[in-house]
Amino acid sequence: TFLNAYRQSKYTFDVVVPLAKRIFIEAFEQHNAMQLGVFRLLETKQNEIEKMILSVEKYKEYQIVRTKIETLMQGHVIGKHGYFLPVRKYYE
Repeated sequence: TFLNAYRQSKYTFDVVVPLAKRIFIEAFEQHNAMQLGVFRLLETKQNEIEKMILSVEKYKEYQIVRTKIETLMQGHVIGKHGYFLPVRKYYE
């Protein structure tokens, strides 16, 4: 649904991505103090990038749902193969 897609998109962008960035910063500081190996540092960076990709995917889902709702509200029909002509045009 629209509201669910919006909430997931906002949560991943506002909470998950900044948290992943903060985790990487902490790991980088531990690496600088020679408490963490380079492979663990790369793993945390990979995790951060995966969270960013997740955020973009959630935003994409939100935009798709939003576009479908706006299309329906404008009187267009959504079919299996994309968007068709407006319903009003068939009856005019």
